[in-house]
Amino acid sequence: MKNRFAGINAAKKIQETKSDIASESITETPLKRGRPSGKRTNDKYQQVTAYIEKDTYKKVKIKLLENPTKLEFSEIVQNLLHDWISNAKS
Repeated sequence: MKNRFAGINAAKKIQETKSDIASESITETPLKRGRPSGKRTNDKYQQVTAYIEKDTYKKVKIKLLENPTKLEFSEIVQNLLHDWISNAKS
């Protein structure tokens, strides 16, 4: 004689297996919310302010948009300051 609850038990086992698989995939790939970390939260960088002529800044923005390498304004300033330090005579 067949157990009248066999179908219910089988369905429960299938559901538990699906639940175990789902919980494993969630724990393996944790969800990260928000924006990725950037320079603002990186201790290696410090935000500074500098005054430059409006026309110069406008031309730099245009060049950055035309440039396929996708440089950032802060990278250009960093490179220029690094070169200036390297070439400065003590």
